[in-house]
Amino acid sequence: MVAVVLTFVVAIVIVWPTVARYYSSQRELAAARAELTTTEEHIEELQTELDLWNDDDFVRSQARERLGYVMPGQTLYVVKDPGAGTAQDQRDERIAEVNRNRRAATPWYVTMWDSVSVAGQTEAEFDNPNDVPVLNSPEPTADEDTEN
Repeated sequence: MVAVVLTFVVAIVIVWPTVARYYSSQRELAAARAELTTTEEHIEELQTELDLWNDDDFVRSQARERLGYVMPGQTLYVVKDPGAGTAQDQRDERIAEVNRNRRAATPWYVTMWDSVSVAGQTEAEFDNPNDVPVLNSPEPTADEDTEN
C-alpha cells in the first residue's frame, strides 16, 4: 500500500508542472483571443469611418456642421444661445475647470511648495512662474495680455 501511495505522489509531483503550464498557456491563449477580437472590432470601426470619409456627401455634411461651410448661393445663419453666457464667461468657466483638474492631478507636495512660493506676495510684486492657480489672484494688466 505504501508503494502505491508513494508511486501516486511521485506521479503527481512529476505531472503537476506540466498541467500547471498547460492551464497557464490556455489562459494566455484566451487573453490573446480576447485582445484579437477587440482589435478586429476596432479595425472594423475605423474601416467604417474611413468609408464614411470617402463619401463626398458625408464630407460636405461634416464641413457644414464642424466648420460652418455653405454651398455657393446658400446663406449661413448663426444663432447664439443667450443662456450660454458671453465668450468671456465661457472662457473663465473653462479656465476654472482646467485649474481644478490640474490641481486634482497635482501631488500634494507640489501644491504645498507652490503655495509657499506665492504666499505673502502683494499684487505689485506678484510673480507666478509656474502659473499656479491662486484664489483671488490679481488680474493681468493690459501689458501682460499683449505679451501673451
